[in-house]
Amino acid sequence: MLNTRQTNHNKIKYKKNLLLLIEKKLKIDVHELLSGGRSLRQKKKQTLRLTCKTFPRICRFKGSPGPNCCKKKCVNVLTDRFNCGRCGKKCKFSKICCNGKCVNPSFNSRHCGGCNNSCSNGGICAFGLCNYA
Repeated sequence: MLNTRQTNHNKIKYKKNLLLLIEKKLKIDVHELLSGGRSLRQKKKQTLRLTCKTFPRICRFKGSPGPNCCKKKCVNVLTDRFNCGRCGKKCKFSKICCNGKCVNPSFNSRHCGGCNNSCSNGGICAFGLCNYA
């Protein structure tokens, strides 16, 4: 029974410390937001910005564009043209990012017309179509 109380006490202490950290980083009163006090829309020039630079785990939440943090934005380095394979690696104009590599979908038989669209039976990819001609 004592261990359960101690565990609950530690959880509450952790949550309070996390709220204090958020308040300090964002310079807002979290308790005011949670209690239904004045909303951020009523305050002028103050916006709530949760960036992955400050909170790296935010990129792993459901609905995030990707699990990786590049230049304060959540991205997927396996599919993002501007961060292909790693942060800052850009694919050239005619290329797209497939599995972290820049490929030309117009002529690549493994990624013909799009990622992971292979031409069957050793077919040739031309203009994004398998066996065109």
